[in-house]
Amino acid sequence: MPFCVTEAARDELIEMLERVDAPDSRTARFVVRGDRLRLTIDQRRRGDVRVDHAGRTVLVLGPDVADLLDGQQLDKADLGSGGRLKRRGLTITAQGG
Repeated sequence: MPFCVTEAARDELIEMLERVDAPDSRTARFVVRGDRLRLTIDQRRRGDVRVDHAGRTVLVLGPDVADLLDGQQLDKADLGSGGRLKRRGLTITAQGG
């Protein structure tokens, strides 16, 4: 089962991108930093797994991160300010910019 993002989480990602005034060429990206998975703002890259919503790419995952999150689901509560969620031994931490 691939990584799944709920509609509520996709809406929250759009709101986050709007809050930081990110142009359409920028999107949210999960990156591994030590034992944490951090949410950052970045550009799309070749080979990324894309999550689109309302006509915009709202989240991208590099192939390595997509493998880590395979079979997992991201929901709005997981993106809460300072919120953390354990996923396969990694801590997902939401942070802007």
